[in-house]
Amino acid sequence: MFPLLDAPPIDTQRELAAMRAELAEMRAALQPMVSTWWQDLPVEDRQELEAELPTSRGLPQDADRHLLLRLSQQLGRPLTPGEKKLMRELARDTALGGGGTNARSESSDRPSEANPEPAEA
Repeated sequence: MFPLLDAPPIDTQRELAAMRAELAEMRAALQPMVSTWWQDLPVEDRQELEAELPTSRGLPQDADRHLLLRLSQQLGRPLTPGEKKLMRELARDTALGGGGTNARSESSDRPSEANPEPAEA
């Protein structure tokens, strides 16, 4: 009936836009670091994480600690709570093959959905 009454105040819209921009900026900064971490993991560790992550909520403690230390060193500072949360989300997405890139290693013994094994004749 009164659509303007249901719309958030202009300041809230600006704040939401600023928060979205900040999140996109954090994602753009952290994604390459998370991808490099994933690529640097031994194949066995990647396979173990690929198997474990679908049945867990977060990252295993060792992987989380290692990735947190690595990113903190690369940034030269501790990660903020928001960056830590995003780091974990990106790590899970990368390990599970989500996100905009195919994060699975081409050297993996398992075929990915993007590169299925050819059917036998």
